Amino acid sequence: MTTRRILTLLRDVHERSRCCCDCQPETALGKESRKPIIRDDTGNSGVQHFRETYHALRGAGADGRGWRGWKYMSDDDRPAIAELHRLFALQKAAFRADPYPDLATRIGHLGALAGMLMSHRAEIRAAMSADFAARKSSGAQLLRNSRITVSAGARAQLASGLVDARLLTTIAFLAGQHPIDIVSFGAVAAGAGPGVPTRTAYLAESDSAAHLSGSAYVSALEAVLRAQSPPYVPLSFGSGQLGGQSVLQIEFAAPSPLGLLQT
Repeated sequence: MTTRRILTLLRDVHERSRCCCDCQPETALGKESRKPIIRDDTGNSGVQHFRETYHALRGAGADGRGWRGWKYMSDDDRPAIAELHRLFALQKAAFRADPYPDLATRIGHLGALAGMLMSHRAEIRAAMSADFAARKSSGAQLLRNSRITVSAGARAQLASGLVDARLLTTIAFLAGQHPIDIVSFGAVAAGAGPGVPTRTAYLAESDSAAHLSGSAYVSALEAVLRAQSPPYVPLSFGSGQLGGQSVLQIEFAAPSPLGLLQT
């Protein structure tokens, strides 16, 4: 789905309804003990950083570190992106002006949303199918990366296209800087459909191939995560325990965006 098509859909939503909702993140590490999770609320568009990182990863060499999962933004997208920001600002202003509508208004909003989804159902279905195929292809690419060690369970999720596109790209970028070991991916939210990707990864906090002490290795990975720009800024990341093993948890916010990967 192109930026302009997304823009058209957002215009439709704005004209039909002013509803707004907050998505809840996955539970981080359940009841297991963990250090405080770091959150990043940066609002930068990150377009220039996105381009620079794309070219850096494309030029990483032929040793498996190069990443071709990024979808390049052309200069022609800038007006459309600016319009997306304008429409989002209008949505926020509308919500703040009437944050608690009455029941009849809420029902009207739900009806408008249902109508919008039905009128664009073919395009939404096509975009979801294309995104699933791209995630599956990119996951297979990561499995061939010699700098990434993957557990059996995590391997199955990567091969099945069940990992969020932002998480796939972040893993590729981390592996371009340091060898990494994927211990596990998180479960999807309760009630989610079978094709919804996981937005959480658990990485080992040490890797002998990195030739760094445990604390230095974790600090290096966290420095890479802090340097990211939207949409690749994690909702949270931090150290914890998973099945008795020290892990670095990386989580992205819901929902998982479509169209970030190229096939």
